[in-house]
Amino acid sequence: MNKIIRFYNQNRKRIWRAMIFILFIISLIQALNYLTKVNLNKNSKNIRNESEESNITYNEVNIESEESILSKDSLSQSQKDNIFVIDEFFKCCNENNVNAAYELISQSCKEQMFPNIETFIELYHGKMFEKDKKNIFVENWVDNIYKVKIEEDILANGGKGDTESFQDYVTVIREDGKNKLNINNYIGKKSYIDEKEEKNNIIMQLVEKNTYMDYDIYTIKVTNNSDKIILLDELEGISSMYIEDEKEIKYYAYANELTQTTLLINPRETRTIKIRYYSKFTYQKEIKKLVFAEVILDYEKYMSDKNNENNGIEKIEYTLNF
Repeated sequence: MNKIIRFYNQNRKRIWRAMIFILFIISLIQALNYLTKVNLNKNSKNIRNESEESNITYNEVNIESEESILSKDSLSQSQKDNIFVIDEFFKCCNENNVNAAYELISQSCKEQMFPNIETFIELYHGKMFEKDKKNIFVENWVDNIYKVKIEEDILANGGKGDTESFQDYVTVIREDGKNKLNINNYIGKKSYIDEKEEKNNIIMQLVEKNTYMDYDIYTIKVTNNSDKIILLDELEGISSMYIEDEKEIKYYAYANELTQTTLLINPRETRTIKIRYYSKFTYQKEIKKLVFAEVILDYEKYMSDKNNENNGIEKIEYTLNF
């Protein structure tokens, strides 16, 4: 015992330094083990979440790409979630559950294209889903707009070999707290309140714009407070009625769809007119003007002097800026 005490007294500093070093190593090992365990749990959770997101399954549609066609960005979780209502719509179409499919269409889309279910069947469902089950391929075009390919399911139709296919652009919007669809290449509606111009007792007011993939339809309310019949355009060319974007590029009206009778406004009359313009949709384009470049303020006098080159009848340009 005396030898042990003597050894301790002679080597006390070395013994305590060794003990402290051993305790430090043990504490360090425990700390490293704890951090390793936390990181493993965190990585496991991340892997599980990524796996759950990447394994989203839909009943009917097939996703062609994890990126948007135009922006090249990876699909956000919101964009993936939007596809669920597209999936449900085409599932209903394939199962001929027409009423349920119709309920998933937005109100503005119904107003523009399918005012009743019979119209929806005639113009959309009947054309694409009347015969056999279809394969649906979805790809995000940009934002909440999706490109949809509808192709014949060869297995479902007994291997007949038909290759008939359709293409649509479908937009997902929020309506009454639910996701609804604009289909048949219809993008959506924008309403206006203060976009109007008053000149020569004529009030031009822009009411709304309905956007499609290949064109825009503008609704304009015209009030003639003068005592003359006015004509918005003679329809003798295509360059006098147009919309214009921020780069001053003009997009002209479908003049062939209009008649002079439609564009004649009697004294004290207010008329609402719809005009279609050649304007392919791009998400970067911003329309800034709507122009009537040759409004005739006294139509009767103009017609009586039409063959006189110096008839002096005034043509006025009206521009709606928005």
